[in-house]
Amino acid sequence: MILWEAALAALGLYVLVTGQLRVMGRAIRGRRAREVGLILIAPLALALILALGLGALLAPGDERLPDDVIDVLSLIEFALVAAAVGAAGYLVFASGQTLGKVWHAKPEPGADPSLGAPQGRMTVAQAAQALELSELEVLALIRTGALPGVRAGLSYHVDRRAVERLRRQRGGHD
Repeated sequence: MILWEAALAALGLYVLVTGQLRVMGRAIRGRRAREVGLILIAPLALALILALGLGALLAPGDERLPDDVIDVLSLIEFALVAAAVGAAGYLVFASGQTLGKVWHAKPEPGADPSLGAPQGRMTVAQAAQALELSELEVLALIRTGALPGVRAGLSYHVDRRAVERLRRQRGGHD
């Protein structure tokens, strides 16, 4: 059980430090993400406190706890892990922002991502020019789901119609 607690604590520490978590098409950031991080760290912290407390209560000659006590403690540990995962999952899915769909298409035969996008799609640079945005802003639109895109090497290709639709929404000129 300690491995699960350690894995949750490592994930919790990462979320606590970065302040963001993306899981199963959901994203949370800031304070809510840090709350999830603390919840994920809690089972390991509580198990360590409980172990230290029980160690202090044992008589110096006692080597180990009785088996029935160990069974109850294992059940409590499992309940802590399950409660932490449930609470974190609830926070993520109740308040997390839904990420847009990103295509996961196989590269087309003979298509080299550095040479440009296939017909019906645009490179990030082309989309940035059409939308009068920077490439970083276009990448942010892709990551938030406002602009659907497909991974192409180290960059993305975006749907030409989606770019035109977004351009019209933003009041762009033809």
